[in-house]
Amino acid sequence: MPFGFVYDMDYSYLREYSEMLGKISGNLNQLTKRINSTENIYEEDMAEVKAIMNEVRKRQKAVLKKQPLIHKG
Repeated sequence: MPFGFVYDMDYSYLREYSEMLGKISGNLNQLTKRINSTENIYEEDMAEVKAIMNEVRKRQKAVLKKQPLIHKG
């Protein structure tokens, strides 16, 4: 006699999100190394950091929308 249910969930988007965060982390690391080595913070660097953080927020919202247990009521 079978018990319960079997759910086939596709979480490939989480793998993609994780890979994207790894790339972003590398970009931020390069920026901080450049800032630390030159001891200067350039406007372009700050613009890049802001763009990276906006991308993180955008991707995070997209991932949260795909979560099956999170629903707006």
